[in-house]
Amino acid sequence: MRLLWRRLVLAYLIIGAIISLAQNVWGSVAGGPTALVWTGSLAGTAELLWWWLFAPVIAPTSVETTLGVGRPSLIESVAANAMLQQKVDSLISRDLKTQSHLSALYEQVEDLDHESSQRLQRARDEIDRRFSGELTRMSRAYRVLRLCGALALLFGLFLGTLANFIN
Repeated sequence: MRLLWRRLVLAYLIIGAIISLAQNVWGSVAGGPTALVWTGSLAGTAELLWWWLFAPVIAPTSVETTLGVGRPSLIESVAANAMLQQKVDSLISRDLKTQSHLSALYEQVEDLDHESSQRLQRARDEIDRRFSGELTRMSRAYRVLRLCGALALLFGLFLGTLANFIN
């Protein structure tokens, strides 16, 4: 009797995996959502295949996965024939997950805002420091040239005045 149950469970899992694989192959052929894509890493592709091929077979709730440009997203919902208490528990757990995700997102945004303002201030300080250093260096370098230019101008004026007296 135990062996029969094991065989039935194994057959259920195999049939579910075959159906899931067939849906993914059909999705890749028809241009719909599919798990048969390369995500850029072996671990990411394996995780994507797990969620598409095997999680719907063993999950008690229905799971919908959507692929966007970046990472795959997982939308979990309660089965249609679930009891009222299961639906309420699912909604409460989903609300708690959403609140924790929103809190984490808010913290990330605050950290990003704080870090970006610090980086901006450091960049401004660095630009001011470099600009003032470069301006000081250039004014020292051109001081000698300005002095030579002023002396050449005075010498030219002197020669021009001297030439007027000679004529």
